[in-house]
Amino acid sequence: MSNSDKISEKEYKKLKKSEEKFRMISSNAQDAIIQIDDHGVISYWNKEAEKIFGYSENEVVGKNLHLLIAPKRYHESFMKGMELYRKTGKGAVIGKTLELEGIRKDGAEFPVELSISSIRVNEKWNALAFVRDITERKQVEEKYIAIFEHSPIAIELYDSDGLLIKVNKACLDLFGIVDIKEIEEFKLFDDPNIPEKEKEILKDGKTIRYEGEFDFDKVKQLNLYGTTKSGVIHLDMVLSPLYIKDKQEISNYLVQIQDITERKLTEQKLEKYSRNLEDIVEQRTLSLQKKMEENQLYLDIAGVMLLVINADGTVKLINKKGCEILGYAEEQITGKNWINNFIPKEKHKEIKSVFRKIMAGEIDLVEYNENPILTKEGSEKLIAWHITILKDEKGDIIGTLSSGEDITERKKVENNLLRKTNELEERIKELKGLYNLSKLVENIDLSLEQIFQETVKIITTSFQFPEKTCSKIIFNEKEFKTENFAKTEFMFKKNINVDRKIVGIIEAGYLGEIKEYDGVLFLQEERDLINSVSEILAMTIKRKNIEEELQIERDNLFNIFNSITDGIYIVDQNYEIEYVNPVYTKEFGQYEGKKCYEYLHDRKDICPWCKNSEVFKGNTVRWEWHSAKNQKIYDSINTPLKNIDGNIVKLKIARDITKIKKNEQELLSTLENLKRANIELERFAYVASHDLQEPLRMIVSFIQLLEKRYKNKLDQDADDFIAFIVDGAKRMQTLINDLLLFSRIGRIDKPFKSIDINVVIDSVIDNLIKTIKETNAKITYDPLPTLMGNEAEFIQLLQNLISNAIKFHKEEESPVVHISAKIQKDQWIISVRDNGIGIDTQYFDRIFIIFQRLHKKDEFGGTGIGLAICKKIIERHDGKIWVESELGKGSTFYFSIPKIEVRN
Repeated sequence: MSNSDKISEKEYKKLKKSEEKFRMISSNAQDAIIQIDDHGVISYWNKEAEKIFGYSENEVVGKNLHLLIAPKRYHESFMKGMELYRKTGKGAVIGKTLELEGIRKDGAEFPVELSISSIRVNEKWNALAFVRDITERKQVEEKYIAIFEHSPIAIELYDSDGLLIKVNKACLDLFGIVDIKEIEEFKLFDDPNIPEKEKEILKDGKTIRYEGEFDFDKVKQLNLYGTTKSGVIHLDMVLSPLYIKDKQEISNYLVQIQDITERKLTEQKLEKYSRNLEDIVEQRTLSLQKKMEENQLYLDIAGVMLLVINADGTVKLINKKGCEILGYAEEQITGKNWINNFIPKEKHKEIKSVFRKIMAGEIDLVEYNENPILTKEGSEKLIAWHITILKDEKGDIIGTLSSGEDITERKKVENNLLRKTNELEERIKELKGLYNLSKLVENIDLSLEQIFQETVKIITTSFQFPEKTCSKIIFNEKEFKTENFAKTEFMFKKNINVDRKIVGIIEAGYLGEIKEYDGVLFLQEERDLINSVSEILAMTIKRKNIEEELQIERDNLFNIFNSITDGIYIVDQNYEIEYVNPVYTKEFGQYEGKKCYEYLHDRKDICPWCKNSEVFKGNTVRWEWHSAKNQKIYDSINTPLKNIDGNIVKLKIARDITKIKKNEQELLSTLENLKRANIELERFAYVASHDLQEPLRMIVSFIQLLEKRYKNKLDQDADDFIAFIVDGAKRMQTLINDLLLFSRIGRIDKPFKSIDINVVIDSVIDNLIKTIKETNAKITYDPLPTLMGNEAEFIQLLQNLISNAIKFHKEEESPVVHISAKIQKDQWIISVRDNGIGIDTQYFDRIFIIFQRLHKKDEFGGTGIGLAICKKIIERHDGKIWVESELGKGSTFYFSIPKIEVRN
């Protein structure tokens, strides 16, 4: 029963208008909107879907969704999901936002974001899918992942409980881990190589940096994870807590690790050597010159740069490593002023001042510092210095001894890592912001105003300098802004467009001076963030608008329910009534405080037919029920629906069919009477035609004797009268025989059997052989099927059709008759085509009526009952017969027979 049968024409037009409005909205949407029925067949496809997937609406409507736009790997799960969804309206993907791959018309795969909602159409579950192309967003994410994966510094990411989430390749290589599964359950605070004191500081939310030993043998003894390495290495580690936006709550821990074993070994060697050297200086300053050559050997094998500078700033001694770093020979360095010749010019003033004060004892020596030096090629190298004061026997300062390590490349790596780490942290903030925004807009309980107010906060915390960032959203002439919002020259604006119309504006800016940007006002990623926020808000506004329209339509729907002439009520699984329309209240009264079985049936317990209701299992059930309360009969359709809480409730639509049932009984009684009358008429026709045979034969016999004995013995009138009587009697006899044949069809109801129509045609040709030869007729036929039926009746049928085709031929042409057959859906269509005189279209129906003739008896013989017999035989075999013809061009008679006949 269609909805248009249940509601008034005016209300039906309202629903139609609502549907047109939905199509107008969705056709202008900037996201693909696709509607499929409960078999996965596409019923709606908007313009954005055409743009994203490359198919026009005409190409996809009526076709299966997953065969067009889903990769084959999804097909099996899609079909299983549709089977469940068709029955229950539920599914693993309903109401969720997923990231999957789609296929365009050209076969290219691309990433999409998919959100699916359930809707009811014509009492069946349909799905409404919102699809968005996220190719660009995925490319940005892949860029961030690439930075993480290809960083030369080992990086580990833990959750708030210290459970390992992710590591990069550099980390796996550093710790000798072949299979990442080895560390899936590893916890940061279980690592025995991190001091407990440092762990407590980290748990307190503070960043720590320390250099320490890492013992692989301890890892193996404790069976923490599998590693290919052994022994002890030295690590430089930075452990940082990451916080949830707008909260002082730790969300993750980020660990950055660098292997400094080689540097530590060198420092240890140097430290040992420096201690020895200090002892020598203190104890044997006077013999330093004598031991210079001996010490030079040690200096030359040192892995770091060793440099002795006199109090006047001249180089007294430099080892081989120092010469290699500077690019000079030893004699080109010694005796030269160190600062003037080997320090970049812009550092001269600063270093000279510090060196002078150290030599004068005015300031304490900084034992470790980093300074650049100038090589012979003119390039700068960064050196990490460990400096010791040299004194004479009197205790006066005579110079410095410095050990220097070339850290130029390491510094580049550190700076690059720091830069990439900062970039990664910024990307993480932006991705967190988008994630938080997506969660925000998914909350159906929030209004647009609440979403906008929270969004401006998300924007500020996602920028590079949150403390200096302010944000504002303008929508419907209302402003939603952060508390610190102020007009500033550093402002970025982005329109919010819905259906190509500007509905709002997003503003984000920096307060005060922003020196860190190096001339770049906003990072490209920050611009991308605002663009993404604009798109998400546009989609949310559009969704909210649709939800408001759907609510209006829902209200309209209940108005329609209230005006429908059928009874409607909604009941939950506890049999509590949620809604009753006026038709029911008029029949059964007020429903408040009553269970459905109390309200409709005056029962105190649950009705037996509802106790294990199929409706609450997701199935639609239809039945007739007799109301003991008002003595009426109802046709009831019970359909499962989901309420606001997502629970299944039962929608019952009942139509009063009391009068219809009464009319049905009267009609059945009338049909039985007609059937009996028809049987009696057939019996009368048979008896009448059979009983007329004997007196008619007597009349014919005596008339023939009269004609034989008195022909040519009386006058001409008498001969003509006798001839007329004989002719009329013979025609009467033929007419009675045909009527008897007509009445016999179907009276002896023999079981149908398999009949080869080719054999039937051969029998008919044998029966008509004399007529065929006399008219020089040509009978041909294609291979014909085997059918289920009565063989004698099929012979009678085809014999009547073929004999008619021969009879009604043109005088100037010999009859040509061709019989053929074809399959059409679930039946055989057999045709008998001739080249005869044809039939006027106005007589197509008349020729199948008994005793109807189109020609005078002196033109063509016959009683006009042949085609009526054909029609009766075909109808007995559950088929139909018809003709196609044109005067002067022949006729084709068609009849249909079911392919499989099950009648007995």
